[in-house]
Amino acid sequence: MKMTFCAYDSPKHIGGPNTVLRRLLPALQGQGCEPGALILRTGGLAEGATASGLKRRQVPVAQTLRPPSTEALLGWLLRRLADEPPDVFAPDYVAPAYFATRWLRPAGIVAVGTIHGNDPFYDALIDEFVLGDPAYRLDGLVCVSRFVEQTVRARIGRRATTTLVRCIPTGVPLAPRVASPPEGRLRLAYLGRLAETHKRASEVARSICRAAREIDGVEGVIYGDGPSRGFVERILQTEGAGLPVRLAGSVDNDLVQDRLLECHALVLLSDSEGLPMAVMEAMACGVVPIVLNVPTGALELVEHEVTGLLVDDRGDSFVAAVRRLRDEPGLWLRLSRAAREKIAAEYSTERAAAGWAAFAQELRLRAGPRQPLRVPQRFDLPPVRPGLAHLDERALPLHRGALRQARRVAGYVRRRIRGG
Repeated sequence: MKMTFCAYDSPKHIGGPNTVLRRLLPALQGQGCEPGALILRTGGLAEGATASGLKRRQVPVAQTLRPPSTEALLGWLLRRLADEPPDVFAPDYVAPAYFATRWLRPAGIVAVGTIHGNDPFYDALIDEFVLGDPAYRLDGLVCVSRFVEQTVRARIGRRATTTLVRCIPTGVPLAPRVASPPEGRLRLAYLGRLAETHKRASEVARSICRAAREIDGVEGVIYGDGPSRGFVERILQTEGAGLPVRLAGSVDNDLVQDRLLECHALVLLSDSEGLPMAVMEAMACGVVPIVLNVPTGALELVEHEVTGLLVDDRGDSFVAAVRRLRDEPGLWLRLSRAAREKIAAEYSTERAAAGWAAFAQELRLRAGPRQPLRVPQRFDLPPVRPGLAHLDERALPLHRGALRQARRVAGYVRRRIRGG
């Protein structure tokens, strides 16, 4: 069974969905599948981290610079899929690629979407490609956690849809060794995108600084990059001045567990998460997660005082939890062991791949007969939904298209100057 996935990519593109693909696609090879990837490069001509990582694992990759419009992107994708037709196409978080469903279904190719979280972007994907025009509706939809599945089913409600919905939790590999217990020092780590929306990166930085200031032996390291990097740097220069807290920048997926094994606790104080990869990576290393107690997919991983610690806020409650790990005999070791066992039992990469393979096979049995994939000369697409507008950029008249491309280039240059 041939399965083709789609992703954006750049040299520093190491976010959760891309991390998943770099693990999932090689694991699908062990399930009798032939995975491949269609990569849309952003941020310049250099090959991205995802494409490089997949190639190292012998996964076929075809790539191009991100086309300037949804129509151009669709044209490139459909031509590639027509040349090498898969059984299953998975556009993941590449919103414009979801429109390909209209031309894939008549060719007998199954389209499967993925919902990684609970926010307006994913709500819009559901509204357009599960509840919208039947011609564009997905054959299947994968939810990465039970929390995400519940929110999806609640959004669908009693409205009729032909899209099958399944929960297939993301998986991670167990680290080859386990983090060492804290002896005289406790190192906290944040791993993820530096952004205010959902992640609250600035508040996380302040929380880590406060813990290091108030508790002897506590250190902090922040791994990641993103739009809030400048804010985080200023916080570390002011509130973190003289404290053992540092910003270490992006880390390639293949090195994440090596870095986490140098730490003792993983800090996640987000407002919303589908199934946080950082927490799973940490638990796979025996690193204890400290997580904000709000309804998210993180609560499927972290049970208070069993596989980690839940906190009620980013202030006093968080500092108290760090102090417990630092001072309470046996607590860290007990939580560390249980956290790793949880990942081994329920969230392995192989288990995730088996779930995907089984769902794909189920959907193939419902698909029509295989036919040649016909690529249209022009695309007449539904109106742009506001929640998808940042990715669904329609073709413009020549002068407006040139202006948009110039803005993209200027944004790239600004990010390079800032070190982003």
